[in-house]
Amino acid sequence: MKISRLMVFGRGGLKNLTLIAIILGLSLAASTQFFGRSKDVEQYSYFFYNLESDYFGRFEPLFVMLTYFVKWVNDEFSFFILTITFVSLSIKFFILSRFKFVFINLAIYLAIIFPIHELTQYRASISLAALYLAYYVLYSGRSKYISFLLFGVAVLFHYSAIAFLPIVLFWGQISRLHLSKRSSYFWIIVFCIFGVSLFLFRYAVVEFAGEMNNTLRNLDSMQENIFSSRNIVLTLLVLIGVRNWNRIAEELRPFLGISLYGLILWILFFGVSIFPGRLLEATFFSYLVWIAGLRGLTRATAFTLLGILASYLVYKVFYVDYFFV
Repeated sequence: MKISRLMVFGRGGLKNLTLIAIILGLSLAASTQFFGRSKDVEQYSYFFYNLESDYFGRFEPLFVMLTYFVKWVNDEFSFFILTITFVSLSIKFFILSRFKFVFINLAIYLAIIFPIHELTQYRASISLAALYLAYYVLYSGRSKYISFLLFGVAVLFHYSAIAFLPIVLFWGQISRLHLSKRSSYFWIIVFCIFGVSLFLFRYAVVEFAGEMNNTLRNLDSMQENIFSSRNIVLTLLVLIGVRNWNRIAEELRPFLGISLYGLILWILFFGVSIFPGRLLEATFFSYLVWIAGLRGLTRATAFTLLGILASYLVYKVFYVDYFFV
């Protein structure tokens, strides 16, 4: 009896119970729109209540199948959002629980990622849960076939996940990659030059070719701020990671590779409406994994940067946007 109580209410058991309580609480909050009605909820509500057996539209096959199943269980939209959020958070929080600083990471997740995915981009939310579970399978050294199966599930929940196939294919090569001190500086410089060159090129196109084409003239109104707090912090974090590449455990390096890959995709597709921003957002979760693999002052600096970004976003959403918009 004493042993079983220790197993349930011991340190690990208490952590698991706390995580379950957090997941349930957040899922209920999301399903009742406690934090406010998201901008995408109307289209998902319309889709849910008007879904017919012969549906043929833009939503992905597995998301449609999940919707059929949920409607069969309970024909309430709030229950649908509850199900999606619960499944998504359960998978992601399980992954985070396997690494250090789980509750610090959860706080950062809630401030930065939760409003974007679990409160807005429902398909992306559950797709990324499957995608990062595929990555976790590779990290754990389990069957590659399982990881490919999970990757396929991710794609069939949101087609954008196909952009991250190279990470799955080259996971082993990324983990074994070794950067010397000189080469790490080299790649940091190359990355910076590449990014700055693309920004200058776009600026020149908008500034000098606008008179020739109305679409080019209106690019700025379609695009996010290049030097946003998010972009600056994420770039600094990736540069810190690349500089400390060899100090990070091999099995964690692909997660840093995901973060770098996201920035590269954002630079390559910059100017193509909201597409590059969505790809960059898909990599936010990876930072929570590899930053825990840093050491000492470097790790503290990285967590501090994430904390500053999280605090600013919370302030912006719940104070600036709410009271002054």
